Amino acid sequence: MTEDRRRGRVEERILQKAFSRGWLGADVQAEASGREAEALVEGLVQSGRLTIGQVLSLTREVLEDPGETARWTGPTTPPRGIPAGPYLDRDASDPGSSPWPAFESGLQDRARGTIQGEARPRYTLLEPLGAGGMAEVVKAYDQQLQRNVALKFLHIQHPALTERLLREARLQARVEHPDICRVYDAGELDGRPYIAFQLVDGPTLDRASSELRLEEKVLLLRRVAEAVHAAHRLGLIHRDLKPSNVLVEKTEDGWHPYVTDFGLAKEVAAPSLSVSGSITGTPHYMAPEQVRGEVHAVDRRTDVYGLGATLFELLCGRLPFEGDAAVDVMVKVLADEPPAPRSLRPSIPRDLDTIVLRCLEKDPNRRYESARALAEDLGRFLDGSPIEARRAGAGYRLWKIVRRNRLLAAVSAAALASVLILGGLWIQARLRAAEQARAAQRFGRDLEQAESVLRFGRLLPLHDTRPEKSLVLEKVKRIERDMSELGAPAQGPGNAAIGRALLALERYEEARIRLERAWELGYREPGAAYALGRVLGALYQVELAQTARLGGKELKEARRKEIEGSLRDAALRFLALGRTSEVDSAAYLEGLFALYEGRTEEAIARAGEAEKALPWLYEAALLRGDARLKQALDAQDRGDWEACLAALALAREAYLRGAETGHSDARLHAAAASTWVLEMEVHAARGSDPEEAYVAAIRTCDRGLVADPDHARLHNVASRAHLVAAQHRASTGGPAGPVFERGIASALAAQSLDASDAEAPRNLALAYFRMGEWASGAGQDPFPLWDKAVEACGRSLTLSPGDPYALNTLGLTHWRRADQEMSRGMDPRVSLGRAAEAFRRALAPRPFFVYLINLGNVYLFRAMYEMEQDHDPGPSLDEAIRNYEAAASLNPSMSQCFSNLGSAYLKRGEWQMGHGEDPMPSFLKGRENLQKAVELNPNRPAGHYNLHTCCLAVSVQEMRAGKSPEVWLKQAREALARALALRPGFHEYLRAQGEVDLYMARWRMRAGGDPEPHFRAAEAAFEASLKANPASPHTFLNVAQGHRIRAEWLGERGRSGAGEVQKGLAAAEKALRLNPGMHQALGEKGALLLARASAASGEERRRTATEAVKILEEALAADPSLVPDLQSRLEEARRIAGP
Repeated sequence: MTEDRRRGRVEERILQKAFSRGWLGADVQAEASGREAEALVEGLVQSGRLTIGQVLSLTREVLEDPGETARWTGPTTPPRGIPAGPYLDRDASDPGSSPWPAFESGLQDRARGTIQGEARPRYTLLEPLGAGGMAEVVKAYDQQLQRNVALKFLHIQHPALTERLLREARLQARVEHPDICRVYDAGELDGRPYIAFQLVDGPTLDRASSELRLEEKVLLLRRVAEAVHAAHRLGLIHRDLKPSNVLVEKTEDGWHPYVTDFGLAKEVAAPSLSVSGSITGTPHYMAPEQVRGEVHAVDRRTDVYGLGATLFELLCGRLPFEGDAAVDVMVKVLADEPPAPRSLRPSIPRDLDTIVLRCLEKDPNRRYESARALAEDLGRFLDGSPIEARRAGAGYRLWKIVRRNRLLAAVSAAALASVLILGGLWIQARLRAAEQARAAQRFGRDLEQAESVLRFGRLLPLHDTRPEKSLVLEKVKRIERDMSELGAPAQGPGNAAIGRALLALERYEEARIRLERAWELGYREPGAAYALGRVLGALYQVELAQTARLGGKELKEARRKEIEGSLRDAALRFLALGRTSEVDSAAYLEGLFALYEGRTEEAIARAGEAEKALPWLYEAALLRGDARLKQALDAQDRGDWEACLAALALAREAYLRGAETGHSDARLHAAAASTWVLEMEVHAARGSDPEEAYVAAIRTCDRGLVADPDHARLHNVASRAHLVAAQHRASTGGPAGPVFERGIASALAAQSLDASDAEAPRNLALAYFRMGEWASGAGQDPFPLWDKAVEACGRSLTLSPGDPYALNTLGLTHWRRADQEMSRGMDPRVSLGRAAEAFRRALAPRPFFVYLINLGNVYLFRAMYEMEQDHDPGPSLDEAIRNYEAAASLNPSMSQCFSNLGSAYLKRGEWQMGHGEDPMPSFLKGRENLQKAVELNPNRPAGHYNLHTCCLAVSVQEMRAGKSPEVWLKQAREALARALALRPGFHEYLRAQGEVDLYMARWRMRAGGDPEPHFRAAEAAFEASLKANPASPHTFLNVAQGHRIRAEWLGERGRSGAGEVQKGLAAAEKALRLNPGMHQALGEKGALLLARASAASGEERRRTATEAVKILEEALAADPSLVPDLQSRLEEARRIAGP
């Protein structure tokens, strides 16, 4: 297999693994069609959908698995004797083997000739020397200079990796020193970037260590330190000094070291290619400032630490800090003191012990000031002269303990004061203080480890951080056990420590309880104040984001004032008290003040200062994103949609920038995903398609859930995204069911993860309610879904009493239940009463147009039920109109206000028309409001449908007055066509389309025209409507009406309409089975029986007429508004039936 094909197969496996882990979604699968895997991977890295770290991680998995490599190499015997270190001449006696058959196979293919990358071949590849996760090294012969060299090739090619490789060559080539491996050449062969190095005939320092005497080890480290100092003089910091990056060659004069691998080197005077704040290096050899990701703090003393760790390993045969995982090691680097080499091997000279411990000081100022100073002290040891380094005294060791635990210092100071004040009781006070000190030391150590574990886990490439979170929770449990054992003195500092740990876990409510308890117990040190301010500020931000869903500027402003008083002001107060605590960045703290006080531009500027000063502090990017989000919400309030979308894009950019450092911090992914959801809501409000933002929102949530599958907020954000998308699809006739189900599943997941969060049951209630609406429209039973919605509302209101969001959903659920009860002939008044109560509770704090519209809807439906029962709907209609007009006065740009107001006037006109009053003033008033609604939002199908209904009602009135209805029927048809274009296939619109054709057929019959085309069109529309919703009694009523009218038309022409009558009676019966209280269907059945009696003779004629009389009388008694349509038919049936 060719090298190009082999690389292509590697890329294919990388893509497969990325898809299986959920790092890539369906959009990328579609994009992958027809594209080469290698080009696709490169494009995904460039677009930010895959990080270089992810690609390298997957590459290592693919290449290190013999089963994987066998996919493209076939059965191969792994070559023996390929050492793992770079630039090595292969030693055939090496007993180790290396799983790199792919490299061996590819090299053999290339070694048959020379590489044709140049006009004249320069390098002939001889044999592999070794390989790692990023590169392979081969031995080659330089034809031009007639010598063997080591060529380093990257496994896969990406612009950023290529730049890093060539940068390594440039930096290493700048250092002319006999103990630094020389760089001969760099370029590209066969399209692959390479570096040509000096070939060293020997092993790495760690492999040679067992052969070296103590003096030889020290001598080698002195020479390495001098070489590193030469690099320092040119402004280069190696950052990855370790035994495997030092090659050694045995000469006549002894061992000769060569420092290699400047791939992570930092150029002091130039910007780094490393990701800001990312952890670079090998954990066991990293200095504390590297572990913390403090790029600005990395200097020559960082390399001194690496040299010290290397010397420690050479002397002791083990590493200074060991652990099962990289995170464990990094925690120890920060929190623990290294063991003294003599404690592990007493034979180690005391001076060497002192030199090593000075190199490994956590404070860079306590280390050797340079690699040269270290080399000189090693030279003094070799010469037998006194060394400069001094062992730390007892006072300094105590100071280090206090520094690591300022809580201990505070307690110790308190104990000292007690001794001075309580002279005679000094022993007892000393004992109590000692107990407090021990407790404080334990709490401080546990807290420091907990916070460090979580932070380091979040800085690492995207991965599941639940193990790190579990470790934090274990520390919390340990602190709780210690608090129980130690009693009252430990409660204040213990609760403060637990509160800070819970803050790091984003369990803000629990953290608030703990920190407030510590404060009440008198533990009021600045660090506790700062933590409490952060918690209250986080809760404020959560509530502030929720106001975006309220919709009305007035309600938003009122809600914001509430949370400012209850959360923001308290956050500012505690942050001010915490100013004197040790914070990562003063600029970041000032940015928090600016954000909470609404000074967003200043918050953005301060966040930028913090990012520049501390690139590893990705919380500064989070702060910048929050400030941009606040600007987006403000623009939304102003109705400036474009400014809102622009601010959301900037907020998202900030969050994603933070995620480039805090790769595995789910907060950043949740925040970025929430900007997509807000963008979806903006698109939905404007009547545009939110689908693209939906795909992006879910993709972002999925990435965050890789970092933390148990992150409740991410599941909540995903639930909201699914719900907005499902509502849009339902309103446009798209496949909404599966999306609703995903929204419900996400909300259930969030609820199971955080039972104290009211948002999850609130989202769940809304999802069940909306899915019930969709099910109702699809002819399915919505009641089980609405029962679950009511239950979820109850849970939400238990957690957050008076929550207007939950109350609104509760009211909507009862209102739609009442609607379904009416359509089934059930009494809806209990459900309507519950709906009205919920909306009134939501309105209690202040008027809000959405809740006023919904309360108006309750009264409108009550009026409709009263009309069916022939009760005066006037008072209910008056109340509906009053609420709609109040809503319109609060928000005159909201189309629903005028749409529903028009519907109320339409119903008043229908009542007036059925009771002998002139309905035209009400109809025209209704049409005026409905037309305004359509003008305000032409993309809302319900507005066009309501306008159609009004035009149809006017046409009926015109027909009754003997006038032509064609103008009004045409307007009704046009309005309905616009509704169907916006919501294709909706059963109610299809039914209404057939109804318009029926009225047109009736008018053609009366005017002497041909109604047959309209009969056929109506029949087709009703058939399509019943296919979409086979349980609609209104559609079956229309079908029955159509057959009866056609039967009458056939009878007028001397043709039999018996078949039509039979079909009509069957349809009427179906309508009555679906809704036994449907008086119109009962009257239609009576009219059809009259049509059958009219065509019959003899006893059958009289008997059928008698049955028709009975049914028509029953219908008119139940609904006198049917008199205009049925009274004449009743009189005809009585005449035929006789006395």
